[in-house]
Amino acid sequence: FKRDQIRFCLILHNTLESPDAMWPEERDRALALLQEPEYQTVLDNRPLVYAFPSGKFPTERFREFLTLARQRGLNPYCVFMGWHPAADIKEARPLGFDAVSSYAKPGGQATFSELANTVKTECWENAAYANAPYVPIVTTGWDKNPRKDNPVSWEVDDDYHRQDVFPSSAEPAEIAAHLRDAMKFMREHTDICEANALIVYAWNEYDEGGWLAPTRSAHGPNTSRLDAVRTVLSKRR
Repeated sequence: FKRDQIRFCLILHNTLESPDAMWPEERDRALALLQEPEYQTVLDNRPLVYAFPSGKFPTERFREFLTLARQRGLNPYCVFMGWHPAADIKEARPLGFDAVSSYAKPGGQATFSELANTVKTECWENAAYANAPYVPIVTTGWDKNPRKDNPVSWEVDDDYHRQDVFPSSAEPAEIAAHLRDAMKFMREHTDICEANALIVYAWNEYDEGGWLAPTRSAHGPNTSRLDAVRTVLSKRR
């Protein structure tokens, strides 16, 4: 297993929202992970950290996490995952975040290409308009039909249960084109994309429609989506 060749970073979601009794342990576990040699860093060796709130943001816990990280000689580059960059940056800055991004981009478009264009206009261009420090999101889809058919407990009342149209399944070439557009956006907006990073939704969200992980086919593993991403990234080097 080539673990030393795989970088990783945290999305502080369950960690920040853990029960009170578990918070100290979860906080310390996250801090320890930031110091792992395979942890993804940006800029001047700053650990890249995302936070994705699902309600009122746990401000005091996040500040405690930042304080302890800095006491350990770390200076995390913290990214707030919201929905609208221009609005999110106003909330994120006072909390101590360096930039904004998104975890995913819901959509009711009929095609993936339309969803990708919405990501471009409502996310990337919104951040540029607001001059918000930004990590661009790249989507691989948004089809919640599997969760309509097999509901999950934490989304029983969500609006998508009443949604009839979702974007079509993304073809590998469409994902590659969307990724190229995101990288072009970063090159053209280095003033706000200071971390030179982007985030792709998602590796294995099969029942939300966005995924990159290989699947099984009659001929073995289907890696076409990953292959398309690899082709785009290899040309960047």
